[in-house]
Amino acid sequence: MQVSRLRPRGKWIAGLVATVLTTGALSCVSASAVSGGPAAEGAYRFVAKLDFGTANRSCSGALIDPQWVITASACFGADPETGRGLQTGPPSQPTTATFGRTGASGQDGPVLNVVTVVAHPERDLALVRLEEPVADIAPLAIGVSAPRQDEVLTTAGFGRTATEWLPYRVHTAQFSVTSVEAATVGIVGTTPQASICKGDAGGPAFRTNGSVSVELVALHSASWQAGCKGEIESRKGATETRVDDLGVWIQRQIVQNSSDLGPGTGPAATMFQNKLMFFGRNTSNVLQRWSIKNGEAHRQESWGGSVVGKPAAVVFKDHVTVFARGADGTLQHWWTGPDGVLGGHDTWGGGLGGDPTVLVSNGFLTVFARGADGTLQHWWLRENETSSHRDHWGGGVAGDPAAVVFNDAITVFARGTDGTLQHWWLGKNETSAHRDHWGGGVAGNPTTAVFNDAITVFARGTDGTLQHWWLGKNETSAHRDHWGGGVAGNPSTAATGDELTVFARGTDGTLQHWWLGRNEISAHRDHWGGGVTGNPTATRFTDGNVNILTVFARGAGNSLQHWWFSPADGVHRDQWGTSFLS
Repeated sequence: MQVSRLRPRGKWIAGLVATVLTTGALSCVSASAVSGGPAAEGAYRFVAKLDFGTANRSCSGALIDPQWVITASACFGADPETGRGLQTGPPSQPTTATFGRTGASGQDGPVLNVVTVVAHPERDLALVRLEEPVADIAPLAIGVSAPRQDEVLTTAGFGRTATEWLPYRVHTAQFSVTSVEAATVGIVGTTPQASICKGDAGGPAFRTNGSVSVELVALHSASWQAGCKGEIESRKGATETRVDDLGVWIQRQIVQNSSDLGPGTGPAATMFQNKLMFFGRNTSNVLQRWSIKNGEAHRQESWGGSVVGKPAAVVFKDHVTVFARGADGTLQHWWTGPDGVLGGHDTWGGGLGGDPTVLVSNGFLTVFARGADGTLQHWWLRENETSSHRDHWGGGVAGDPAAVVFNDAITVFARGTDGTLQHWWLGKNETSAHRDHWGGGVAGNPTTAVFNDAITVFARGTDGTLQHWWLGKNETSAHRDHWGGGVAGNPSTAATGDELTVFARGTDGTLQHWWLGRNEISAHRDHWGGGVTGNPTATRFTDGNVNILTVFARGAGNSLQHWWFSPADGVHRDQWGTSFLS
């Protein structure tokens, strides 16, 4: 007889549980929770509770990256006994991940939607991407050494216990390793009360090195469930899926499947007819335009469409031109008349896998976006043309590109599938682009600007630092340093002749702000307040003769938060409405 697999547990009401147990037909049995003691207040906040739509099932998991959870593939699979048949993509039903439920009330911690699931081809293991990074919980590190015979591991989960069907807080217990195989680990509780129960599937088994570190070793996969509420089995022990040898595979999947770690890097704001215009997607997936003019209140209008991700805007031929990725993977295109009123809408083809960026160079309107096949797609339109052209500049692209004109060359950066900062450039009179890379360790989308006769690039590193590259006008090799840690999202940069400015969402949900003067060598840093839930967009808004630094970002309740800074009176903040996504 095999150990029974832990399947996502049904969140039954009390009467239904009694009926099901009497008949012995747990038709919606689900993965289980560790039958041990509740975790200490505030401890192990990286443990996630996964809840699955109308099926009322639940599993456990662990945060291993600000935007990724690891769990059991059986929780999502077409065959819940094996997890097989699971394809990479959105979950088949609405799924949420809840964190931090370790307090006495059980109400603390964020709740986020799952947007992508990636299953391991051979093990009961899946990675799930969240709609946005978790701001204030440190991810669990992946162990790099195999578990040892008799090693004691800590297990955690949200499944049932010996006395509770639906515990509202994470429980933990100690288990000893009884066997180590190529892909699995056998464990048994160190006390009679320790067991792995329904609802714990995908929960972590980890080693603790005193107070120094915690390392993920394995995930709960199958158990005899002795001692779990409602079970009569007396046999003990459980089977775990090994994780310690999958560090490279896990990092590769995170890089390759984080295409909208952002979203987008394109310029979402532009100046036209003395108005600042900002473009974004609302919660109905409709393109919105917000605009403001000196002495007037901001205005909002809908431009229609069914879009995903973040739009990009630029002024071309005395028109405002906007691009966004359509829900069907097409490059959607809007433009205004000379009066700034919406003039038309068409599409420039399909096959997009990410959000566009746009710029104007040498009379060309130029757009870049990651294709669904991982290529850097390139569109262009001359001033006197009515139909666009398209080619691609090669593959291996994982994130959204950022582009700028430097030394009369169109210059593009994007995160590669190997985590490197990929770099392309095309000179003014050239017909073929060049390509190299500027090193690895990149976790998010880059942002770029020209400052002090150098091209400058920023991106979030895999260690949560703000990575910084620069290349002088007459140089051939880029330089690199970092401006500190605590970065959760993608940065946005804006430059003037005198100052380089960068914004990013911090791991604590604050709007982090860095700046570097023209003749300075060390950056400064502060923050402009909290409540930030999305990536910022920074721009410079000229109001008369005053240059105003302006930032937009999503806040709590899908609000559009707006900050502005002028030398005369410092930083201000207000809100431009709700229902804003990106």
